[in-house]
Amino acid sequence: MKLQDYVQNKPVFETKQLILHSLRKEDAVDLKEWLDDSSVYRYQKK
Repeated sequence: MKLQDYVQNKPVFETKQLILHSLRKEDAVDLKEWLDDSSVYRYQKK
């Protein structure tokens, strides 16, 4: 897969316990909840 293909058509990674996909409009409610939680940023580089 070429880089350009990846940028335009991001793959979905799925395991028994986790699904990783690109952000979608319906993710906005959950994302807002996480953004308000300072523990999410504990290991973020500044």
